Amino acid sequence: MHLLANIPAQAMLGVGILMLVVLLFRRLRRYQRKTRKEQRSGNRSSASRQKLDEARAATPLLDAPPELLRWQVELHETARDLKAELDSKLSLLQATIRLASEESLRLETAIARAEQLGISPCPDALATIEALNEGDTSVSDDLPDSSSLIADSLTTNRDAVYELADQGLSASSIAQSIGAPLGDVELMMSLRSEPSSSDAT
Repeated sequence: MHLLANIPAQAMLGVGILMLVVLLFRRLRRYQRKTRKEQRSGNRSSASRQKLDEARAATPLLDAPPELLRWQVELHETARDLKAELDSKLSLLQATIRLASEESLRLETAIARAEQLGISPCPDALATIEALNEGDTSVSDDLPDSSSLIADSLTTNRDAVYELADQGLSASSIAQSIGAPLGDVELMMSLRSEPSSSDAT
């Protein structure tokens, strides 16, 4: 006590203030360390939260029930099947359009060739067909026998088809070379192959 009595009051006040500053400084340091730790853990949790959000954005139904995921898979499979069907129908339509344009070109070529040969188109073809349909025999007497014409053309075409088929040509190239429809050529070739297979049995 005697020692404290010899120290002036101002020095005691200075020592007290110095101790208070040291205590406050230590508390401030502790507070700063604590806030840094919280920020680090907060950054880690926000980073993990951000990763989880990104995963949910990439797969929107990550937390969905299994039934919903199964429905989603079935919908994807159905969409894929429908797309495949649409693609096949589209390719078939494109092939049909290509065949139609080829037939149109062939018809235009035949019309131009007929005009070069001097064959005039019949202006009243529709009236002639309607008269035939009504049973007017005066018009049908003027026309040649259609069954004999068809039989002659079929015999001529059939011989040509068989000859070209023996040379190894395909049905489409035979149809192009003789100017006959592809279906007729395929029919003739199938009729030819049927008797040979029945003869073999």
